[in-house]
Amino acid sequence: MSSERTWILIFAVTCFLAGLAGGVVLAAKHFPREEQGRFTQYETRMIEYFGLDDEHKRHLRYIIDSYDKEIERLKEHNLRKLADRLKQEGQNRHNLIRDWVIPQNRRTDFDRCALGFPVEATLN
Repeated sequence: MSSERTWILIFAVTCFLAGLAGGVVLAAKHFPREEQGRFTQYETRMIEYFGLDDEHKRHLRYIIDSYDKEIERLKEHNLRKLADRLKQEGQNRHNLIRDWVIPQNRRTDFDRCALGFPVEATLN
C-alpha cells in the first residue's frame, strides 16, 4: 500500500462517496415534505377539486380530525363488533362534509364522486 496509485485511488473513492452523501443531504431539502396523515390526500383533493375557501377548509379539517380521533377510539375496542358503528361514523362525517363544506351548487358533483362516478373539475 505504499504505491502512490493506491493512495490516489483511495482518495478518489473517499471523495466520491463524500460527494454522493453531501448531494443526497442537499437534495433532500428541495423535495417538499408531505404531512403524514391518514386523510391528507383526501383533504388536498377536496380543497383543490371544490375550490374551498378558508372557512370551508377549517370545517373540513375539523371534521376529518374528529373522524380520525373516532377511528383511533374505536380501534381500542374489538373492531369486528364495532364495524357497523364505524360505518355509521363514516356516513355521518360524509353527511357533515356534504352539508357544511361543499358549496350547495356543487353537492351533486360531490354525490357523484362519492358514488365513484367520474366528474370533471370545474372551478367556480
